[in-house]
Amino acid sequence: FTEYPEFVRRGYGTGFYNPMEQITTYCGGWDSWGDYLYETWSWNGLLWSELTNSSTPQFDYWAPVVWDPNRNVAIGVTGDETWEWNGATWTQIFTANLPEASSGSVMTYDPIRQKMVLLAYDHSNCSIKEFDGNDWSFELELTELPPRKWSTIFYDHVLQKVAIFGGIFNYDNFDDMWTWDGSALQQIFPEHVPPEGAYPSAYNTNEFYCLITQGWAMGEYSESTCNRFISETWKWDGADWTPLTTTLHPRQTLGSCMTWDSSRDVLV
Repeated sequence: FTEYPEFVRRGYGTGFYNPMEQITTYCGGWDSWGDYLYETWSWNGLLWSELTNSSTPQFDYWAPVVWDPNRNVAIGVTGDETWEWNGATWTQIFTANLPEASSGSVMTYDPIRQKMVLLAYDHSNCSIKEFDGNDWSFELELTELPPRKWSTIFYDHVLQKVAIFGGIFNYDNFDDMWTWDGSALQQIFPEHVPPEGAYPSAYNTNEFYCLITQGWAMGEYSESTCNRFISETWKWDGADWTPLTTTLHPRQTLGSCMTWDSSRDVLV
């Protein structure tokens, strides 16, 4: 890891990579006073630049915003709202069916089926919903998957399925792993697993692996004050998790997010 000078301090925003302009984009978040920041910024590997502020929607904590390479836009979801970012402007998309995604929902893009896959959390259970660029479809109520939020979700190019790992719910922490192929949810059992909890993650689409780092787990007595930080970095290669040793870890803090810069082949 290499640390760069920070820009305006904030947390709980969302980052994604824009391959068209070869920049990392960060939107929303809260400042140290608890005020929401209606801002969208870009990072080119050297400098932060503000792109817009008047049109940035108010996203939930770590609201899922994912790049759609088929339509060359980013799709963001917060509550019942769907938003689209074209590189210059945020536009709300009105659909016949709503995503109904509470804070804690996560999303990824399935390049084979060309759909957004949303693991929607609604305070009591989870469901899978998909967005084809025009409307949302309800796919599956996850009765076999214990309710959770802020799971790691990514499209695994090795398995050619969406993969889901871990997450938290109230005072429970998870380290189980599942795959979704568009029709069925299946649990898989790798030999090694990271500590249970929730992690920022990024998927390397050049070499087909996922990295997670600087996770957290909920404490036994208080969801708000007993967070346990997990200062570890793990790599998923499509078959198993492997712990990595790095000379520098990002600082332990809640509110971080990650994405993969495929042009420079680095995690941001």
